[in-house]
Amino acid sequence: MRVLFLSVDQWRGDFLGYAGHPTMKTQHLDQLASEGVSFLQHYAVAAPCGPSRTSMLTGLYPQIHRSIYNGAPLHGRFENIASLARDAGLRPQLLGYTDTSADPASMASDDARLKSYEGVMPGFHQVMDHNESMLFHWRWKLEQAGFDVGDAAPSSLYAHVGASGAAFPDSPAHYDAAHSDTAHMADSLIDFLQVFGRDEDLFAHAVFLRPHPPLVAPEPYHHMYDGAVGPALGLPDKPVPFELAWREFQAQSTDYYDEAIDMARLTPDDVLAMRRVYMGLASEVDHHLGRVMDCLKAQDIYDDTLIIVTCDHGEMLGDYGLWGKMGFYDQAFHIPLIIKPPKSMDVDKGRKIHGFTENVDVMATLADYLGLDVPADVAGVSLRAAVEGAPFAGRPYVNWMFDYRLQEDMFFESILDKPSEACLMQVLKTPTSKIVLQPGEAALCYQKEEGIEFQTQPDPEQHARLLELGMSHLLVNLERGYANTRLGPKGPEEFHGPRQELLQFLRAKYF
Repeated sequence: MRVLFLSVDQWRGDFLGYAGHPTMKTQHLDQLASEGVSFLQHYAVAAPCGPSRTSMLTGLYPQIHRSIYNGAPLHGRFENIASLARDAGLRPQLLGYTDTSADPASMASDDARLKSYEGVMPGFHQVMDHNESMLFHWRWKLEQAGFDVGDAAPSSLYAHVGASGAAFPDSPAHYDAAHSDTAHMADSLIDFLQVFGRDEDLFAHAVFLRPHPPLVAPEPYHHMYDGAVGPALGLPDKPVPFELAWREFQAQSTDYYDEAIDMARLTPDDVLAMRRVYMGLASEVDHHLGRVMDCLKAQDIYDDTLIIVTCDHGEMLGDYGLWGKMGFYDQAFHIPLIIKPPKSMDVDKGRKIHGFTENVDVMATLADYLGLDVPADVAGVSLRAAVEGAPFAGRPYVNWMFDYRLQEDMFFESILDKPSEACLMQVLKTPTSKIVLQPGEAALCYQKEEGIEFQTQPDPEQHARLLELGMSHLLVNLERGYANTRLGPKGPEEFHGPRQELLQFLRAKYF
């Protein structure tokens, strides 16, 4: 089966036309969703990029794989969708990046791969790199086209035209739309597909960097949404210590979000402009994804290709005074997912699924379509039946774990007076409530009304059930290892039950 597995970066799940956003222009993703199935309550189980992509590709929760921040190595014992596909005779190709930190135990201490978190998930053959610090090919193309590429720093490639001393230098990129980083990524993918696209066993994973910051876009995208952007949600009435620390961190850090932006001096107009540029970057990605679809159609292989489009994590976009992809709010973890199977397979075209799904389900779904067995610890469940039209209630809840230790400078550790191992949170979101668990702190409970999350104090019985659900989730999702394997006269026997059994058990107990 031909597979084109597309990922974008930092695109939150409500900023899409097909998902109901009133002004976002995503006509090509809207079209793809109309020909496949879209999952409107799809959530990442970790952030930032490295941990989330690790979970998406391995199907494992972060409490199992423990690659919990950018730079935390992934242990070599874990399988992933690329390694499983390669073992089955496929040749998974990567255009872009996976931000996989290599296992130090598997290589010499002076191996260059141990000096960057921007490694490649085992099993993939990387055709091209296109990450924040690996933009050499794009830089060369800009230089060849006559653009000023500045010094060697990647930030020089994203310089604003006529940037001033404003908190947000609201000016477009110095390159034109035909030579942007997104155009370069799409050009490279199209070139690849024109050579290898007809391979019926193609497995290509392409990762677009945008709409990830820096918040600068070429025209017409930089000002595409002038006057069409809604304001960010206001500050919460009762910010918790982590939120206050996050705001202080983003105000002090020069490289956390976008070094051209002075986060401490942002005005409401700056916030509107930043949200506008983000939307423009997203629409630019949509345009180039449309070019990729046109390439498939021109080769008459679009109808024969399994296409999956998703993302690693969302973006706060100034909501509640926060930027980036941290914490416990939906905006940072709610992400898109579209699945369009080959025309020869069943599909409930245009179906919009509102049941909960998690990004670990992507690995299980790909494995199902490819006929691969998944390891026992995989937390994901296949969504293929839902794509084909079967009744689908979704997960009873979604969860994510966020680790905010910063051992380089101990920022959160010092400001919150916590050891590094206590700088993490486990979040469980049900259809009606959310609970946030952190070591050494009282559980936080949230509800949502009219799109706004607010802290609440549930009645004692509801609070107890949420706490019990959180404990049960952590216990039943411990690493299985050999826990369900028994040695006997016949040799090792495995007694693993399907993952759906656990979800059905928890649904029956708590919902």
